[in-house]
Amino acid sequence: MPIQGTNLVAVGMGFDVNGNSTIRFQHRDKGYGERGFSIQTNGNLPTAHRVRSNDGWMRNREQISREVRNYVMRYGTPRQQMMATFIRADDIRFPPSR
Repeated sequence: MPIQGTNLVAVGMGFDVNGNSTIRFQHRDKGYGERGFSIQTNGNLPTAHRVRSNDGWMRNREQISREVRNYVMRYGTPRQQMMATFIRADDIRFPPSR
């Protein structure tokens, strides 16, 4: 599921070695070359933690996207924040040519 307003895609849910529920993310551009990362859902992403089905994800995708964006921008590593940054063509500013 694409995370709205970012370059991230949620590619799966699972559990870490301690049994905590996690969501795995990757950059939406497969040629980007960065490894993915995961976030524990309990306490960090409450809506995503509560929803465990595809149907539930689709019904709550705006709230989940908001939670993921806020979490990554607040607590993510610089690499994770860079991966999540969404750049539109309109946002790119070129210096004036001489």
